Amino acid sequence: MTLIVTACGGANYWSMAAFLPLECQVLFGPNPYKVALLVIPFGVATLLGIMIVNVCISIFAGRNRELLTISRCHPQVTVLISAAL
Repeated sequence: MTLIVTACGGANYWSMAAFLPLECQVLFGPNPYKVALLVIPFGVATLLGIMIVNVCISIFAGRNRELLTISRCHPQVTVLISAAL
């Protein structure tokens, strides 16, 4: 189960990292500064998610299934929040 969740998360991260800058450039024009400002929240969300889950693994030993579920939902929630702003 852990391997499947990790594979899905990695595929999601890779596709976001590979295609999001291109999509933002097509949608919002070739201005690299505007594209960078639109892409930065996704990288920050990924880094924060990694750090928070690593701290929680130390604190909540034995609750890896719940942490994997939360970490799988975290990027989508962050994207929805940043899109609402």
